[in-house]
Amino acid sequence: MQPAIQSTVMPTQLNTLIECLKLSVSTLTELCDAFSAPFLKAISSTTAALVVSIQNVKRNQDQCVLLAEQVQVVLSAIARLHMVSERGAGVGTLDLGHIGEFTETLHKIYVFTEAQHDVGIIKRIFRFNENQALLSDCKAGMQKAFVSFKLQSNMLYDIAEMQSNIQKLHEELTEILSGFSDGAPSDYLSINQAHSTEQSSVSFSLLPPEPKIFHGRQSEVQHILALFSQATPRVIILGPGGIGKTSLARAVLHHPTIAGQYTRRVFIPCDSAPSFMELTALFAFNLGLDPAANLARPIVQFFKNSPPTLLVLDNFETSWEPDESREEVEKLLSLLADVPHLGLLVTMRGAEKPNTVQWTRPFIPPLAPLSHEAAFQTFIDIADDVHELGDVQKLLALTDYLPLAVDIMAHLVDYEECSGLLSKWEQQRTSMIALGTDRKSSLDVSIELSLSSPRLAALPDAKNLLSLLSILPDGLSDSELQQSNIPIDDILTCKAVLLRTSLGYMSSDNPPRLKLLAPIREYLALVHPPVQSHIRHLREAFHPLLKLSIQNFGLVSGISTLKGLTSNRGNLRNLIVLGLGPDSPDRKSSIESAIALNSFMRLTGQGCTDVMKKIPTVLPELQDSHLEVQYITQVLNSWLVSPQLSSDPESLIVRGEEIFAGVQDLVLESDFHSAIGEYYCVCRLNDSSLAKEHVVVIIIPRPSTRFYLLSYY
Repeated sequence: MQPAIQSTVMPTQLNTLIECLKLSVSTLTELCDAFSAPFLKAISSTTAALVVSIQNVKRNQDQCVLLAEQVQVVLSAIARLHMVSERGAGVGTLDLGHIGEFTETLHKIYVFTEAQHDVGIIKRIFRFNENQALLSDCKAGMQKAFVSFKLQSNMLYDIAEMQSNIQKLHEELTEILSGFSDGAPSDYLSINQAHSTEQSSVSFSLLPPEPKIFHGRQSEVQHILALFSQATPRVIILGPGGIGKTSLARAVLHHPTIAGQYTRRVFIPCDSAPSFMELTALFAFNLGLDPAANLARPIVQFFKNSPPTLLVLDNFETSWEPDESREEVEKLLSLLADVPHLGLLVTMRGAEKPNTVQWTRPFIPPLAPLSHEAAFQTFIDIADDVHELGDVQKLLALTDYLPLAVDIMAHLVDYEECSGLLSKWEQQRTSMIALGTDRKSSLDVSIELSLSSPRLAALPDAKNLLSLLSILPDGLSDSELQQSNIPIDDILTCKAVLLRTSLGYMSSDNPPRLKLLAPIREYLALVHPPVQSHIRHLREAFHPLLKLSIQNFGLVSGISTLKGLTSNRGNLRNLIVLGLGPDSPDRKSSIESAIALNSFMRLTGQGCTDVMKKIPTVLPELQDSHLEVQYITQVLNSWLVSPQLSSDPESLIVRGEEIFAGVQDLVLESDFHSAIGEYYCVCRLNDSSLAKEHVVVIIIPRPSTRFYLLSYY
C-alpha cells in the first residue's frame, strides 16, 4: 500500500472552497423549495454532508479537494440550468437524467471522503483496493458530468472565481424569486411536479418500463408470481449475461398482481456499485436518504418504516462478487431479508446464490436461452416479417437464441439486410452484434463483463478451460475432462467455477456435457484463444480412439468408442482445423487425424468431413510421401460418397503410383490399390478390367489379402 501523499492544499484555499459549497447548498435549497425540482434536495443535503466531511479528511486531501472543486463547478452549472430555463418550461428530461447521474456520483464522492478520515492501519490496508476503485468511479463520474453539462475540466481551479460565480447566481436567484406573483413560481412548479410524479414520493428510484417485446418467459413469470404468493418472498433470478434476467424482473415488477400487492416498488440497478460503500451510497441515492458514515442501519430502517414494498436489486453480482466487501454486502442483504413486509427480487449473473438469505422455494432454475419459436417471434417483432426466412434462421442460429444477441441482431437488420450481416459475420464475428458500448447494447461488452468476475480470476485455470471449450461446440463430459490429460489443475473445480458464473452450462445429453453458448464460444475463440499445448493434448487423446473405432468397426467392443466419437464430431473437426493452421507445429498429426475422422464418418454413414478439403494446401509443405498416399487412398475410398473431394481422381492415382517407387509399405500399398479397385469397379460404372489390374498387382506380394481384394468385383 502506498503512503499518503502530503497535502498541498492551503488552509485559506480550503476555507474558501467550503464557503462556496455552503453558498451552493443555500442556493440549491432555495431552488428546491421554489420549484420542487427533482434531485435538488438530495444534492443539497449530500453537499452539506460533504462540507462537514472534507474538513475532517486525514488522508488523500488533495484528491478530496480536487473532487470537491469539480463538484462546485457542476453545482453552479446545475443552479444556472434551473435559473435560465424559461418560466414554465422547466428542465428538460435529458438534463434531468444528467442531474440524476451526477447525484449518484456526488453520493460516491461523499463516501470516498468519509473513508479518508483517520482509521487504523489494518483497516486501511484491507480497504485499499476498495478505496482505489471508488476513487476511479468518482473521477469517471465527474468526467461524465463535465461532458454532460459542457464544462471545461482543469487540474487547477480559481477558487476566487468560483466564489464570485456562486455569489452572483445566488443574487440572481433572490431577484427571480422576489419577482414571482403570490410568492410562488406556480407555472414552473407545475411542470417540475410532472417530472416528480414519475418517482416515488420519498425516493429517487425511477421504475424502468415494462418490456414491450417479451416472449418465451411466461412459465418463469408464473413461477415467480407463485413464489410471491408466499409470505416474505425472497426470489433470485440467475443466469449468464444477456440471458434476459433484467427483462424478466421488469415484467414481474409491472405485473398487475405485484402492483396490487405492494404499495411501493423500488428498483435499484447495482452495476455501478462494485463495493459495499458504493452500494450503500446507491441505496441512499435511490431512497432519498441523507448521507451518513454508516448507511446500512438507515437503509434497513427505511424499509421497516415503509408500507409493503418490493425491492428489486438488479445485477447484484457487481456488489456481491468482490471478496473484500462480500461479507458486508451479504450482511446487508440478510438484514433486508429480515424485514417481514419487504419483498425481495434479486438478479445475478451466474448460478450461485448469496448464502445468507433463505431463498423462497422452489428455486427458479438459471435462465436458459429462448426457444426457437420465442427467438423468432422476438426477431420479427423488432425487424418485421419482410426478410428472407432462410437468412433469418441463419442469423438466429448464430445467436444460439441468447436474448441480448437476438435483440441486437434484429435491430441491426434495420440498417443492413440479413445477407449483408451474414457476410459481415465472417469477418467481425460477435463484435458486429452491438448497437452501443455498454453491457445492454454490445454482446462483446456483456461477455467481457462476465469474464472479469472475481470468481473466475481467483482460479486462473478456469479461464484456460473456458478458452479450450471455445473451440469445442460439443463440449466435454466429466470423464473426458478427467481422462484427456489436459494440463489444467483441478479441472473439475474449474468446471464448477464456470457453472457458478454461468459462463458454462451442462447439456441434456447422456451423459451431460459442459458446453458454452455459441456467442460466448465465438468471442473467446477470437479474443481469448486456447493454449496450443491444451489443443495438442486433447487432439492426441482423441486420435487413438479414432483408430480404435475403425479397427473395431462392427464389433460389440467398438460400440462405446463409436458413441463417444459421435458425441465429439464437432470437437474433432475444430481441433484438426486448428492443427492444420500455418503456424501449427502439429500439421502432420492433424492430417492423420483428419484422415481417420473421415474414415470414421464414412464407415458410420455420416458422410465425409469438410476438413479433407484443407489437406492439399498443407501437404506440399510437409513433403511426406507416406502421408500423401494415405490422403489419396482416403479420397478414392470416399469418392462415391463425396466426389467433390477431388475433381480429377485419375491424376491422384497417377501421383500415388509415382510415390510408391520410393515408399516401402506393403500395407499402405495394399490399401491404395484396393481403393483404386473400388473406384474403378464402383465409381466408374463397373470397370472391372482396370479393377482386376490393380488387384492382381497386389495379390502376388500379399496373398493374405486376396479374399478381401477380390470382394470388389
